[in-house]
Amino acid sequence: MSLVSLRELSLEIEKIYSEMGEVFSHFQQQSNLMCLPQCGACCLAPTVEASALELLPLALYLLDEGLAPETLDSLKEPPPSCIFYKKLNEEGSKGFCGVYQKRPSLCRVFGAGARLNKNGAKELSLCKKIKEAHPAFLSQDISEAPLMGLWKSRVRNLSFALSIHDQAINLSLKEALEKVLLLADLETPDPIKPIDQVS
Repeated sequence: MSLVSLRELSLEIEKIYSEMGEVFSHFQQQSNLMCLPQCGACCLAPTVEASALELLPLALYLLDEGLAPETLDSLKEPPPSCIFYKKLNEEGSKGFCGVYQKRPSLCRVFGAGARLNKNGAKELSLCKKIKEAHPAFLSQDISEAPLMGLWKSRVRNLSFALSIHDQAINLSLKEALEKVLLLADLETPDPIKPIDQVS
């Protein structure tokens, strides 16, 4: 796989992310089941997982901005929560995403959406904070609630090799960065030395 093909793949991922944003935002606004302002509960959770594929757009963005090497270096001993979560208070309960436009699938669908239960029936999936803020959530009509797994699968189907496993978000970012940096290094021609410097 070349860097050019990774960029093409990234564009396909971002198209799905754009559709995903419209669908989930519409449902959340219609149902009034939106994330609480500046809530960082899920961003602090060490259980937030993604595949390297989902973080490809972010890795390429960091490469283009010249931030990939230093970001990769910061991931040598990754913290348990996402390195791009910007805390607004000491305990981190308030904050925001520092790379919001490039965040992976789970970050786009989590909060208020639907999943299939063991019997294959659709059920509403809400974060604890939204449940507390909207105690009448059980009465919501979930027929229009988008399925979180379906959208994640759409991204996964673009490249099985890069989405073979989910892992902690920082580890997947590390994997995606290593991939793009390796290809960038392989595809960058060595500078031509002047004749008088050739030994």
